[in-house]
Amino acid sequence: MSGLGAGIQARRAGIDSVILEAETEVGGLCRSLTSRTGCDFDFGPKILILDDSDNSADLLSFLGNNCQKYLMQENVYLKQFGLIDFPIQRNLIDLPSDISKLVIKEVKHSTKHNVVRNYRDWLLMHYGEYLTNNVLLPYEEKKWQIDLDKLDYTWALSRPVSVSLSEMELGAKQKLSPNKHYYYPRNGNITTLTQSMAKKAGKILLNHKVEAIDTSRKIVFAGNKEFYYDRLISTLPLDCMLKITKDNDFDRIKKSASVLQQLSIRIFHLVFEGNHSVKGTAIYFPEKNFIFRRVSVLQNLCPALARKGYTPISVEVSLNNDSKYISEESMQKIVLKQLQSIKQFGKLGEPIECIVQCILYAYPLPTIGLKDFIKDVHDYYNKYQVYLCGRGGN
Repeated sequence: MSGLGAGIQARRAGIDSVILEAETEVGGLCRSLTSRTGCDFDFGPKILILDDSDNSADLLSFLGNNCQKYLMQENVYLKQFGLIDFPIQRNLIDLPSDISKLVIKEVKHSTKHNVVRNYRDWLLMHYGEYLTNNVLLPYEEKKWQIDLDKLDYTWALSRPVSVSLSEMELGAKQKLSPNKHYYYPRNGNITTLTQSMAKKAGKILLNHKVEAIDTSRKIVFAGNKEFYYDRLISTLPLDCMLKITKDNDFDRIKKSASVLQQLSIRIFHLVFEGNHSVKGTAIYFPEKNFIFRRVSVLQNLCPALARKGYTPISVEVSLNNDSKYISEESMQKIVLKQLQSIKQFGKLGEPIECIVQCILYAYPLPTIGLKDFIKDVHDYYNKYQVYLCGRGGN
């Protein structure tokens, strides 16, 4: 969507522009697919979590009246306790009182002693040993598939995982109302948004994969053509951008291999026959006896994706160097067996349809040293009037 946004802004400013799109349609990961049963699945749930800025209002304007606001009501599943509201540290009242008291006690003690060097330290300092070791750390390691000692913590400061002690204490005494919200099309799927944006984004050339960039000559090579530019905005993943830039500094590319790490995921889009009542919207699974990290009940999360006669669910698995070699068929069997061990999903029976989707670059990993490296890369490209907003570079 960042490329579409750039095209829209250029057009508003009266600047000639062209978008080179590698795929057969625009949108990047903000796209959707339709199953043979007529169920729509985004490339992983793509709810719009926005702030109150003019930029967010501008984005929503492309949906017009076809936009609905929802309260953020996510859950964590723990075998011992069932569904607990997310983030768990804000909803300690859902846990037995002895555990919630222990958590508060540990947090008060830990904030006075711990030194923060990485994401693991940050979790322990803010939430104590019980909550970190039993819920937060297992989930984050399952999500990122990396030792948390290698991750920076500053990215988490504005994320749902960040909850103050005073809010934790209040949430241990009473049920707190959701304090965040999100948006989604009232009708359609996330492609509804990107298609609307594309109409205002100026000239778009599909099937034009960028093969090389010559920054000194200001040329982009794509689709067996040469495109000369005054300014270039790249939405390519940063590691890819570095590799295809001609005459780039070899040391910078070499360093990027250790700093720029990416997470691949496999999504199982499941369709069950019948309209079943299932609790939860996005449900997170920290425990190791589940291979998946998140299950999205689409009829609850995005009502526009509900279908008469069917219950669609998306199951997301983060891949590591071992699991990426497990065949889709074998992993599907594991996912279904584990999903059916949970009572509310077991009653759904066998799915009548399953679409498996692999996203090679789903998330950039917030590794230690990434921020300084990105600043260096931005400074390098900005000299040539090249601006980066792809994954890993923002």
